[in-house]
Order: sequence, then structure tokens, then C-alpha cells
Amino acid sequence: MLKRSLWLGLISLCYIAGCAQLPANDNLAQTFVLQDVSDTKLNQAVAEQVANHPGKSGVTMLIDGIDAFIARVALVQAAQVSLDLQYYIWKNDLTGRLLVSQLLDAADRGVRVRILLDDLDTSGKAQGLHLLDMHPNIEIRFYNVFAHRRFRAFDFVTDLDRVNNRMHNKSFTADNAFTIVGGRNIGNEYFGAQSHAEFRDLDVLAAGEVVSEVSNVFDTYWNSHLVWPSSVFLGEQAFTEQEYQQARAHFQRQTKQDKNNPYLEAVEQVVLDAQFNQRMQNLRWVKADIYADAPDKALQDAITSESHIAPLIGKLYQSATQELMIVSPYFVPNDALVELFADLTKRGVVVKIITNSLASNDVSIVHAGYINYRKPLLQAGVQLYEFKPTLNEEYVDSRKWYGSSHLSLHSKVFITDKQQVFVGSFNLDPRSVLHNTEMGMLIHSAAIGISLVEAIEQHIDRLSYQVKLDQQGDLIWQTTEAGEQVVLTKEPYTSWWQRVKLTVQSWLVIESYL
Repeated sequence: MLKRSLWLGLISLCYIAGCAQLPANDNLAQTFVLQDVSDTKLNQAVAEQVANHPGKSGVTMLIDGIDAFIARVALVQAAQVSLDLQYYIWKNDLTGRLLVSQLLDAADRGVRVRILLDDLDTSGKAQGLHLLDMHPNIEIRFYNVFAHRRFRAFDFVTDLDRVNNRMHNKSFTADNAFTIVGGRNIGNEYFGAQSHAEFRDLDVLAAGEVVSEVSNVFDTYWNSHLVWPSSVFLGEQAFTEQEYQQARAHFQRQTKQDKNNPYLEAVEQVVLDAQFNQRMQNLRWVKADIYADAPDKALQDAITSESHIAPLIGKLYQSATQELMIVSPYFVPNDALVELFADLTKRGVVVKIITNSLASNDVSIVHAGYINYRKPLLQAGVQLYEFKPTLNEEYVDSRKWYGSSHLSLHSKVFITDKQQVFVGSFNLDPRSVLHNTEMGMLIHSAAIGISLVEAIEQHIDRLSYQVKLDQQGDLIWQTTEAGEQVVLTKEPYTSWWQRVKLTVQSWLVIESYL
């Protein structure tokens, strides 16, 4: 009898869960990028260079984590009119809170702030986001929301086809003058602050022609029918003005305490105006384009270049005549892509792929989908490298803080013939192709392509293992440590149990969901 009651209860719960409805967003107010920004500090700082390079974009790479964080803080502090931010993840940690504090300061001085977040990461953050949205100059919207706000697992059970599609885009635009596009979300691990791991990542800071393209992409998403204002979920939880002021005072006390952290002390030692001016001097003026999926790409019947960037990236690969370098932390190629790489190597193209090792991969299930392709890739002539999970002693420097000694690759970079460089959010896996929306910047520049390839190749032997086949056709991992060549016959830095789980997962995994 008890078992029967339990089953009936579970069935009733699932029925109730399945009846949850999405709130209406028919009256979503459309807003767009502010165009009259020519007299802002940011636009004036680059106006002469823009005029001298019509149709081009000034770009510089943000490689170091703290450098990427400082660039964002500098843009927020310099903004006078607008800030448009689009992210998959925004963590409530040291760097996340400091950026929120800076955004509040910007909104206080009259800057319009629009923040578009994927709803997958908003769980447990409702109160803070609603309070932030209460500021008259800040608006927050969510992409592809969950009907069940407290028990989101119900949506994965009852509405998987819809909620499996997420917004993975990352962009940060100030005064429609400067933008940052790349692989970093907002959180300590992306900026080298204290965290469970330090993600090696890459962004591009850009001015000029490409900025308006990023702004247009943001507006397309911001005004999409797949986006909801955060305010529609407030319901009876609306906060009074007094509660808002109390919450803000508490937040200010918390961020004040954060400033005792060695990482933020290092940030504060940087003279942001000087750093910003230095960035202006380092801009390379090149042709650049923005690739972006349509917000509703997962609803389309076919994969086309009108709604998906995957076909455009495929053409980029096929255009290689000498070398194709792919850096993708989550890497699950299908048979067709392996065949494409094989055709390239037959034509004499050197194909190098750098991805995470099992020990450095923060999503082991993705690695389970990847391992089935290692031997076919190597047999096709591809050079395959897997990122190491630990900080090499040779890289210990004078920093007074360390984010983590555990490393994970998070950069998404494709370089063809050292001439074209794609930097963005796109992983070479089914999720990026089919389910998640993605964006990135394609830079046409031999100077940037050569410098990036040289930088990668300079450190690749120390920061990664080259995966090869021995004479018996078995996998080996080869690397250089302390000047000596080391050869391993098992997944590096892993236990037998991790390897057993990986093998079982590789049998069961549904590749199209990775």
C-alpha cells in the first residue's frame, strides 16, 4: 500500500510539473543599441584611428586572465552611455561581484545597462538578479527560460527538446565603441582568480567596424521571442525601495571585504586609464567579421549558413592549403569531420588539434564522446595534443596569488594557414553545432595568425601531451618535462577507476547531446 501511494504521489508530481506554463512575453519592449555615441570618451579615444582605417577593425588579444578582467573593468569605468553584456555564465564570486559593483556605479551615473543571460545559470540567483534589475538604468533578460523556477530538473524531463538548447554567446560592449568577444564567461576561473581550476582562455578586444556587428547580434537576441524579461518572474516577491537599499548596502559591504583579496589588490594597482591608452596603441587594424547563430537556430529544419555558423566554420577548414590549427576544449568530431581532416592531410595540409586531456577536462562525459575518435584521427594523419592538468613549475612567476594549480583548456580558436583566426565560443562538438547558440570573430591577419601559432607552438610540448600510436597501434602520450622526454601508456594523471568510468561512458553516451 505504501509503495502504491508513493508511486501515485510521484505520478501526480510529474503531472503537476508537466502542467507548468511559460509566462507570456508578448509585450517584450524592443530596445536597440544607442547610435548617438560619437562624443563619448571611448569613441573619441579611437576616432582618429577609425577614420584612418575605414571598413576595418582594431583588435588586440586578451590572453592572460587578469588582463582580460582588467579590460572589462576599464570599459565599464569609461562607459558614458551604454553597456550591453551577453553571457552564458555569470558567477556570484569575487570577479562576478566586482563587475556587478562596477555596473551599478555606471548605472548610477546614467549609463544604460542591458544584461542578457542564459537561464540555465540563473538558478539560485533570482533574488540578486531581481534586485539588480530594480535599478532604473539596468535591465536583465533571460534566454530560453525554464517554466519550473525552483525545480528545473522537471523541465529536462517534460520539455527536454526545448531546454536542451542554450545561449553560449559571450560579448561585452561599451558605448558601441569597444567590444570583447571570445570564450570567457564571468567567473574566477576565467580570470585567473582563486577557484577550483584556472581556465586558459582567449578573448579579443576590438574597436571599429566589427563593434556595430556585435551590437546588431546583441539586439537580435535581446529582442528575440525566445527571451523573457527577468521581471516577469518576480510575481509576489517584489521588493520595496527600502529592501532594495538595504540589499545594496549589504552588497557594498561584501564587495568592500572582497577588496582585501590579493587578486583584487593586484587589479587595483593597475592604472586603468594608462592600461586603456596602452591598449589603444596596440590595436592592429584588420578586416574582421562576426559569425553568430540565429537565436532560434535549434528550431530550424536544416543547418544552413543563414541560421548556423557551423557551415561557415566548415568552409574555413576546407580553405586551408598549408596548416589548420584547432584549439577546442570540448572536442567531439563526427565521422564526416574526421574524413575532412583526412582529405586535408592527403593534400599536404598539417592538421593540429589541441583539446583537453581527461584529467584537465571539467566535463568528463564529453571526453567519453571524444575518445572514440582518437585512433581514426591519428590514422588520418592528424597531430593530436591533450592539455596538461597541472601548472608547470617553469611558469611560476612573481604573482602574489594563484587561481589554482589545476589547469583546464577553455580557449576556442581556429587558425587556417596563419592567415585567418577565429576566436569565439564555438566548440567543435555536436552541442555547439546543433543545440547551443554561438558566436565569434573571424580575423583576417597574417601578423596575428603567425604570432598566435608561434605562441602556441612555443609552449605546446610543455603544456600538453602529444597523443600518438605506437608500433602496435596503441595510444601513447608523449611530452617534455624538465627537459626530458616522457612517454606514458595510460591517460595521464588519472586513476584506474576514472579510466573504467570513461570506457563505460563511451559505450553509453548519446553523442548528439554532447
